[in-house]
Amino acid sequence: MAAFYGRTDNATCPWPFASGAATQQTSTCASAPVAAQSVLCRGRRACDLFKAGLLDPCPGFYKWYEVNVTCTLAGDLGCEAGVDVRGRTVGVVGSASREECRDACVATDSCVFSVRLRDAAGTCILRSAPLTGPDGETRTDPRVDQTCWSRSTEEGSTAGLGFACAAGVGGEALPGRLVADSGWAANLTDCMDRCSETGGCSYILYGEDARCVLLNGLFRGSYLHRNASFVMACFRVAPDLGPGPCRHCPGACVAYPNGVPQCANGESVDSGPVCGLSLGPTRAVCPPGTVLGTMSAFFGRADNITCAWAFGSTDPQQASALSCQPATSCRSAAFASLHLGCLGRQLCYLAPPSSVPDPCAEAYKWTSFAFTCSPAPLAVFDLGPAGMPPWNITNFPDPAARWIWVTPNANIWAAASPALGSMPVFQKVLDVPASSGTILAALTVAADSRCDAYLNESYQGSGFGGWLPTTPVSLPMLLSVGSSRLSLRCHNAGADPSPAGVLATLLLSTGTGVLARTDASWSVFMAPYMPEPSVLGESLMRPWNITPAAPAALREARWIWSSPGADAYAAPNLVPTFYAVWWYTPNTQAGRQATLLLAVDDHADVFWNGIYVRSVDRVPPALPRSPNAAALPRSPNAAAPPSSSTAAPGVAMTWHRLALFIFPGHNLLSVRVFNEDATTGAGGPAGLLAVLLDADNVTVLRSGADVGGSAGGGIWQVHVTSVDTVCSPLKGFTARPNMDGGFDLIAASHVTEAFIACRANDVCRGFNSRGVMKRVVTAATMRVATGTCLYVKV
Repeated sequence: MAAFYGRTDNATCPWPFASGAATQQTSTCASAPVAAQSVLCRGRRACDLFKAGLLDPCPGFYKWYEVNVTCTLAGDLGCEAGVDVRGRTVGVVGSASREECRDACVATDSCVFSVRLRDAAGTCILRSAPLTGPDGETRTDPRVDQTCWSRSTEEGSTAGLGFACAAGVGGEALPGRLVADSGWAANLTDCMDRCSETGGCSYILYGEDARCVLLNGLFRGSYLHRNASFVMACFRVAPDLGPGPCRHCPGACVAYPNGVPQCANGESVDSGPVCGLSLGPTRAVCPPGTVLGTMSAFFGRADNITCAWAFGSTDPQQASALSCQPATSCRSAAFASLHLGCLGRQLCYLAPPSSVPDPCAEAYKWTSFAFTCSPAPLAVFDLGPAGMPPWNITNFPDPAARWIWVTPNANIWAAASPALGSMPVFQKVLDVPASSGTILAALTVAADSRCDAYLNESYQGSGFGGWLPTTPVSLPMLLSVGSSRLSLRCHNAGADPSPAGVLATLLLSTGTGVLARTDASWSVFMAPYMPEPSVLGESLMRPWNITPAAPAALREARWIWSSPGADAYAAPNLVPTFYAVWWYTPNTQAGRQATLLLAVDDHADVFWNGIYVRSVDRVPPALPRSPNAAALPRSPNAAAPPSSSTAAPGVAMTWHRLALFIFPGHNLLSVRVFNEDATTGAGGPAGLLAVLLDADNVTVLRSGADVGGSAGGGIWQVHVTSVDTVCSPLKGFTARPNMDGGFDLIAASHVTEAFIACRANDVCRGFNSRGVMKRVVTAATMRVATGTCLYVKV
């Protein structure tokens, strides 16, 4: 696999003058991350490549994108199918899958390679001393399923791939398919580097005269190099677990079946910081019967302590660092997003930092991985059609959709989420062909009790109820070309068992085509139950200084956030969504207007019964940081800096008033809040203060405090996601992550509406991910806006 994005000449893709391109590129440019990503594809049957637009090596120039692929023998290049290899047996696992056999070798210090047999049990033999030991024979053997190399005997190539080597073996003893006779290498490491960089190479022959031959398909090719000077054979090692997962277990480590070590009691595995550009662990593995329930991947810099820059260090990564402490912290959202696909898998290979653009070039950084294991995906149970009792829906737009849940007979009763301590997450992968372009769709949801919809981890809205006297919620969505993951995170409310289920269909906005519908083909896994928000303090607390003249109902509420201490500092890269349910709406309220009073630091998107209502900002805005108050990154455990986002002296923060139409039955309030900084996006204080009044001005929901009585207000909950700075590509627009600005034109009700309207209106020059359309967008008018995507019309 080789991938290129850039420009090397003026003949391959001539510059079309009439196209309006800014200039013709006369010098060469190439995207190193695109090339690096292609290296990760080697050894896989299928591989998703980066969208080139995210990795533009020379913006404004006319370029091309090129991918060259060759296919070689199936399987991992670190494994040979149907081949036995002589060695010394150091252990036997009675029964193991292919993956478990390889992992057992990794977990055994003396094991260099494993041989898995084709017998009914899948016997796994662990061996050392390759090619020279007393056990087995180096030849094809129909009784062998595969032989895999799992531990390096040499330091390996500079590309980070390990090799298991054996000395004193001539070329004619190890025939295979010739990949390349690369002539003479500088040394053994150079020969291994050539194999690492050449697609399809699985082993090398190295001579005392430094002759280097690259091969694959041991005993499945006819190439025999009859050169007596060959003194060493080296086999490419399959990606391993590095130091092993037990090294990072916070508690006990146990050996699961087949000898695979894992953390006990479902504890988290944390790699800790790996300084520089070292790879660290190469894959995340969960014990048998469990899958990756959470996964976080960090590449960047957050403080000046974790990976301290040593002046004059001989470490090449430190010696080349021109800035030991960047002005603000930096974090690669693309690196984190790469690993979202790991969720729900038992094993996932981890990408190296070189696979994404550098978030802060020439600064000393680190990588870290952390994950937890959850029970393996459960079966999705088909409960019945839309009209089944107890819900009896007769007007659902897709009669073929089915009620589903994670347990059978959930239409009669299912465990309550608070008592269970977990929530089912139903998922469906959607594929949009390139010929379709961006698709406009609508997700219709009925849920007992509530389901929150996410598209590629981005919150889209919530479905709640949906049967008489309520109606199903319809949520607009934009589907980009390629694969997307639709997730429904569902909650069965209350303390006691009760009926539970979700019914959903994703239709084209025209209503003429079904893209997905709930049925037993969906996957599901259990996620932790949503926590309650942290109460920061009274409504009049600093730094927000709400005036005592505020409505009494608002003064009785409390400031809340997803983490304690947010009145001093909250991270800007986390986006909490706060939920509360007005459980029992009296018939006298239906069809009338409720009133929402709220104050926010810094920005809030308000959803009512899953439908976007309006966005509000802090008033007055946060003051810019003082030029003398350096926004130094720091450890999460370090003391918070002085407030950088307080109201101006003597100016009290004010609040917003929104009118909401009361639905019969239950009503769901969702408030998604962003913590921003007016100049740097480096974070600062953050909080939400809110109260909901019914049509008679009686408080039914209040942040940070129970309403009490029979008003029917529910407990507030919070779900936190990371900022999505990898903006979805939209045809006809250039996406600018973490940016906003320009001169506002009008606010649409949803980003989908903004996309349609702006595309058809010449006055509109762009819009942001919150649906605000712009009449002027220039570089001079742009500003940092953490978590916002600015779309500029091409």
